[in-house]
Amino acid sequence: MMNLSQPLLEVNVFIPHEHYYLWNPELLGLHIVSDAVIVLAYYSMPLTLFYIVRKRRDLPFPWVFLLFSAFIVACGTAHLMEIWTLWHPTYWLTGAIKLITAVISLTTAIALVQIIPKALALPSPAQLDAANQALQAESTERQHMNLALQASEARLAGILEIAEDAIISIAANQQITLFNQGAERIFGYTAAEAIGQPLDLLLPNQLASIHRQHVVDFSQTAGVSRKMGDRREIFGRRKDGTEFPAEASISKLQLGDEVIFTAFLRDITERKQAELAMSRLAAIVESSGDAIIGKSLEGMITSWNRGAERLFGYTAAEVIDRPVAQLFPPNHADELAQVLEQIKQGEFVQSYETVRVRKDGQHVDIAATISPIKDATGRVIGAAKIARDITERKQAENQLRDLSNRLMLALKSGAIGIWEWNVTTNSLTWDNRMYEFYGTTPDQFTHAYDAWTSRLHPDDRPFVEAAIHQALDGEKDYEPEFRVIHPDGTVHYLKAYARVERNPAGIPHRMIGINYDITELKQTAAQIEASLKEKEVLLKEIHHRVKNNLGVVDGLLQMQARRSHNPEVIETLKESHNRIASIALVHEKLYSSDDLAKINIAHYIADLTAHLFDSYNIHANQIKLVSHISDISLAIDTAIPCGLIINELVSNALKYAFSNRQAGEIQVMLDEQPDQSLCLIVRDNGVGLPEDFDPKQATTLGLSLIQGLVKQLRGTWAIHGQSGTTVTITFPRGQS
Repeated sequence: MMNLSQPLLEVNVFIPHEHYYLWNPELLGLHIVSDAVIVLAYYSMPLTLFYIVRKRRDLPFPWVFLLFSAFIVACGTAHLMEIWTLWHPTYWLTGAIKLITAVISLTTAIALVQIIPKALALPSPAQLDAANQALQAESTERQHMNLALQASEARLAGILEIAEDAIISIAANQQITLFNQGAERIFGYTAAEAIGQPLDLLLPNQLASIHRQHVVDFSQTAGVSRKMGDRREIFGRRKDGTEFPAEASISKLQLGDEVIFTAFLRDITERKQAELAMSRLAAIVESSGDAIIGKSLEGMITSWNRGAERLFGYTAAEVIDRPVAQLFPPNHADELAQVLEQIKQGEFVQSYETVRVRKDGQHVDIAATISPIKDATGRVIGAAKIARDITERKQAENQLRDLSNRLMLALKSGAIGIWEWNVTTNSLTWDNRMYEFYGTTPDQFTHAYDAWTSRLHPDDRPFVEAAIHQALDGEKDYEPEFRVIHPDGTVHYLKAYARVERNPAGIPHRMIGINYDITELKQTAAQIEASLKEKEVLLKEIHHRVKNNLGVVDGLLQMQARRSHNPEVIETLKESHNRIASIALVHEKLYSSDDLAKINIAHYIADLTAHLFDSYNIHANQIKLVSHISDISLAIDTAIPCGLIINELVSNALKYAFSNRQAGEIQVMLDEQPDQSLCLIVRDNGVGLPEDFDPKQATTLGLSLIQGLVKQLRGTWAIHGQSGTTVTITFPRGQS
């Protein structure tokens, strides 16, 4: 076989370029143009490949494109060197470039062989189209999901913002990350003011540490949420510092290593106030003195307070779920159906009076008010009744009715007229009797204040109007007597009584009064007064004549004494003279007094003792008289015995107490005791009584007279004779 490699490797067999091209211009030009075009094409293709790789970073095997680009550039450079060597024989350079091209070509070929399995595994255009369509469908579905998610997020955001409850999220460091509008309304902070702040911002100072620890404890539990009501109520603090009760639920969300807590908080201030109001209302209902009963529309008792127990005698256990009809008397059976029908219509049964039956069978008068009970929709579901025991009021009304009837009879029989004056409108209201008193009729009377005053007697009008003003000012009661002139000119006397009514401010707005005709009474009184004056003159004349007659008797006794020479007879006549003088002195006092029924005892005793001292010719420097008489007035039937007793005691003291005209003292005292009795004491400091003196055994006329007079006064007396003589007499005052 011919060795082909030998001539290829022998240098001597190479043909120079000038022989190859034969310096044929057409051939040379063909090679130059062809190589130049190839160079341009080779150099442009890498640029396109670079552009594609740069724009399509998702292309598989991008390094293959780079190898191809290097291979094409190397090939283009080899063709460029073919043109270069036509004028410059740098064959070593051309060979080196061709060697580089060969290396790049070989590397590219090897790489292509290696990626053929991967290239074959690449999807076909149909598969790519199907995948693309699937991706488009998935993309469309994802867009729909994104839209739904966005809508859901928008709805959630809207719900968060419009929620009445506060929704607050906090991070693990307990700083606020979410603060909705409900939280803004409840706490008073804006979201901008609250977000980023610690949770303590919303908690009372005294509870902040407790709530912080609660969040820490909850973060360490396995649970993810706690609902409202699962824990005790908490308290929040508003921006203005006020605290309020709240109910809260809390949840936690684990996002990787981060824990987010979300609290749902509800302000329960109104609920707590409602609960407090309900508890107060329940306490009021339970402690009410009235019976408060709840019943269904079927007439079954549903609630029963203590007032109902007291009123009807049943306990709640005895009547709950039992018909209320058991409280109705047999003759009131239809009343329940009527009341329930009104309640079903939503009507209130205003206060009405009826009768019910107690547990013990007794009937009780009650005043009841019934109102419908409605649910949240306004539907009537029952009735509430308030009943009050009015038995005593009914009895009082019956008594008042009887009293009113009796009063009307009394007014008619007593000829009493009733009137009313409205101070504000200045109008008078009269009953028929008033028109009779003033001699007029309703059609002739204008019912004005001036019309009434015009009928008053001109002399009485000023003080009657002054009495009205004093009553309106509250200075004194209105109760004047006055005269009125009838149209026929006759004068009538009226007596008035009135009461002033005032408004809450104390301003008088009405007077209510009565008048009654006292004309006959005045006439009778005038007649009686005239008669009394006549009798007074007559009585004074009688006293005067009695005094004069006693003076005549006294004069006869004195004449007889002057004619007698017997000392005992003279003394007896003198004693009789003094006794008659004491009686005459009483009549003299009454005659000279303005009061014919009684005399002033102090003046009487002073005159009586002075007469006795004169009668026995006793001078004041010899025997001293000491008197202590209270300012007391006594009737004649008491004054005369008292005067006679004093006459006897003072006379005895003057005659027997001071022998040989020795000096001494006589005391006369008359005082009123706490029990309104009178105590008369006559005392002297003379010789006293004998040691064997016994007043019960005494037979003298003076002592007998004293005992009789004390008995006449219904009194008691005692006598003591040591260091002088003291006589004490106690007797009732009698009529003064």
